[in-house]
Amino acid sequence: MQIDCRRDEGAWDALAEAWDALHQRSATATIFNSQTYARLWWRYFGLPGSLQLWTVTDGGALVGLAPLCEIEDEQGNSVLRFVGGLDVSDYLDILAEPGREEEVVAALLAGWADAPCRCPLDLHALRHASPTREAFLRLAPGEGLTATEEREEVCPVITLPESWDAYLEQLEGKQRRELRRKLRKAGQDAFVGWYPATPDTIEEEMEHFFRLHARSSADKAAFMTPPMRGFFLDLAVAFSERGWLDLCFLLVNGTHAAAYLNFFFRNEVLVYNSGFDEQAEGIASPGWLLLSYSIEHAISLGCTRYDFLRGDEGYKFRFGAHAEPIYHIRLERDAIPLPSPRRVTLPNHYCTR
Repeated sequence: MQIDCRRDEGAWDALAEAWDALHQRSATATIFNSQTYARLWWRYFGLPGSLQLWTVTDGGALVGLAPLCEIEDEQGNSVLRFVGGLDVSDYLDILAEPGREEEVVAALLAGWADAPCRCPLDLHALRHASPTREAFLRLAPGEGLTATEEREEVCPVITLPESWDAYLEQLEGKQRRELRRKLRKAGQDAFVGWYPATPDTIEEEMEHFFRLHARSSADKAAFMTPPMRGFFLDLAVAFSERGWLDLCFLLVNGTHAAAYLNFFFRNEVLVYNSGFDEQAEGIASPGWLLLSYSIEHAISLGCTRYDFLRGDEGYKFRFGAHAEPIYHIRLERDAIPLPSPRRVTLPNHYCTR
């Protein structure tokens, strides 16, 4: 196998086709290490000169890919992190040919150990079930690297049954009764409906999303800076073209009252962001209502998982989610031991200051 590191911007185009093909095959694929997502993130948040796209090829075929960039961490130290950063990417990982994950990890570790860049690898958001996670920890010492791991956060996930009624039966009794009550009451005092956005109206619908997002809280409004807004809009358009977007809205008396920006990937729904107008007249808990409709819709499509992504907010568990941890692995080169100083006997008349 051959290990290479591409640092030039032309690597995006050169690797695009092979990257997409490997992503479709790989067990370590996530929506966030797709070529589409990584390239958009880089366009808005990447730093010139910091890109490192590490590739592993076998007979000219791409069998492994680690999209990295060199940045300063929160302490001002240089580290290598996955393209995707920490703020907007919930699952990150290398890509590897199915069944060859350990070979790919071994090749990448050997390449990193010999690389001129001496900074640590600071790998965040690795899923607990990733086949590469244990390989990093097990193989690192053989390449002179010290590996440490910590549990970083949790992603609450609902395992979806085959019907909405079966889902309701999964809930704790009090939550099930409360949810049914809110669903019954929803149409009594206002006209309530919901709908998914269609590909030809994404840009218009994202304006509704941005308005609701800003109304949700001051923190959300501050988060949506102009670059972040551009990233979200381009991401929604690109993912819609690939069939990965699940943007849905709740209408109350014809007015947008709630929005979920979700993704479809490998028979899962990933809840990426949301916006609510809690002051919507004639209805309580618009966010809860739209979430219920979204879960029911996912079940009707045959999805098997409903993933809330990072964050342990209580409402996620009231809807029947169970926490799945994600991990942070840090890989550092072992210190090279210095030779022991020679003992020299000085004559009695030799003085030192």
